[in-house]
Amino acid sequence: MPAELYETVDVFLPGVGETLNQAAAAHWQAGESLTAQIYLGQRGQEEVMLHLSGLTVDQRRLLTERPVIVDAGWAHHVIDGYGVRIPGILVTPRGTVIAVCQQRVGSLADGGHATNVMVTRSEDGGRNWTRQEVLFAEAGINTFLGPILADRQTNDVFVTFWKLPQAEGNGLGYFARYAEMGGGFWMVRSSDEGQSWSEPYFVRPAPNAEGWVAWVNNSSRGVQLARGPRAGRHVIAAFLFKAGEEGQAPGVRGGLVYSDDHGETWHAGAVLPAGSDELILEETEDGGIYVNYRKNRPYYNGLRWFARSSDSGESFDEHGQHEEQVTPCCHAGLIRYSSSDDGENVLLFSNPRGPSRSNLTVRLSRDDGRTWPVSRTVTSDLAGYSDLAVLPDKTILCIWEGGTQRYHDKISMARFNLDWVLAGDT
Repeated sequence: MPAELYETVDVFLPGVGETLNQAAAAHWQAGESLTAQIYLGQRGQEEVMLHLSGLTVDQRRLLTERPVIVDAGWAHHVIDGYGVRIPGILVTPRGTVIAVCQQRVGSLADGGHATNVMVTRSEDGGRNWTRQEVLFAEAGINTFLGPILADRQTNDVFVTFWKLPQAEGNGLGYFARYAEMGGGFWMVRSSDEGQSWSEPYFVRPAPNAEGWVAWVNNSSRGVQLARGPRAGRHVIAAFLFKAGEEGQAPGVRGGLVYSDDHGETWHAGAVLPAGSDELILEETEDGGIYVNYRKNRPYYNGLRWFARSSDSGESFDEHGQHEEQVTPCCHAGLIRYSSSDDGENVLLFSNPRGPSRSNLTVRLSRDDGRTWPVSRTVTSDLAGYSDLAVLPDKTILCIWEGGTQRYHDKISMARFNLDWVLAGDT
């Protein structure tokens, strides 16, 4: 039996100017959580009062002796320089590894500040990486990184994203207005294994038959179908919007968009149930599509959910949840591992199993995602978003945001083989 392989390397690091650090230079250290209630003045005055419950004597003293800053949602995690979040990874048809992430400037919050797209590449299977560089930046813009995908026929690689003004925060309040503008997203293309990239160009998916408008979802790997009547089709994760529909933010769901002409034009496809958000997908052995996704509060129940499509991503015909995939509200990774050498053809899934965002775990399924009987802990430290890829030599790559102080201190990658996964946790 081959020896187990497991090794790690840092891929993206936060920084201040040209100086890279092992953790973001934070202005704040989190303390104990408290409960707050908001009160509005009722005697003609315009004051707003926040009532905090559970304060200790020392905490009360701090609030009277020091200036108090109210964070309404988008100033938290203030940092010097920039932090790195939301990783995505793929192996090109020629074997180059390309990784992307968000560069969050001045804050690690989801919105309200400059956010750029960063990229790096490896030509030796993820052991060594080129210096990270900014792939896209625009003044005043929060860039939401979308899926990364590769084309087996043209050997092109694409990075997708959409953008919104920094003042819009995390974008939930912007979805309806963006949909009224027709939705859409931007792409950059590389024809030389990520050594150079095109200028961004805009694409607007055609709405589906039910009128859902689309743009790309958060970073994950797109799929190019290899089987069935739509072989060659690209399918990627999307946000879909339709006015009047139920959702965490009214009208917003997770779903799919697809292209049958190598990424030139796109169409809105299948729509997930209410509460759906970030999703990952993979082609099944029978030519279908398996989607694994998170539900957000108030729909979140501590488990991952799934859907299946038998018409190449145009609709879903099966839905359910995975009892064994316990999870915080978090994004995840998914990849097919297939090898004639060892006769294995399995799906691999990665996510933090908790408590909270910690204990990043890779799980294995031999039945196209119906059951996940094998699991192995990648790291017991804090960990958040992750993604997976497989090299031509069948080494598995797992990239994730993690750290010892915060779950988004830096972005690292583990290289391991299937024997390491199959050994499982004891």
